[in-house]
Amino acid sequence: MTIERSPFHVLVAGGSYAGLAAVLNLLDLCNGHPCRFSANTKTSESYPRIPVRITLVDERDGFCNDPDEVSDTQTNLP
Repeated sequence: MTIERSPFHVLVAGGSYAGLAAVLNLLDLCNGHPCRFSANTKTSESYPRIPVRITLVDERDGFCNDPDEVSDTQTNLP
């Protein structure tokens, strides 16, 4: 089942792990699939297809996985 309309425009601010996960899950749901990060992997539900245009905005130019950045954040917790 496809909903005939102009695509929704979704802006995701932040391209780190949560931003990328949000984009991937939204693409899955809008293409009629269950979420790829769902705990319920045994679903046979059929979802409608929804047209969507996604823009991912981040202050960095590309995805950066810096282990030092993560460890600094974790060591400065109260």
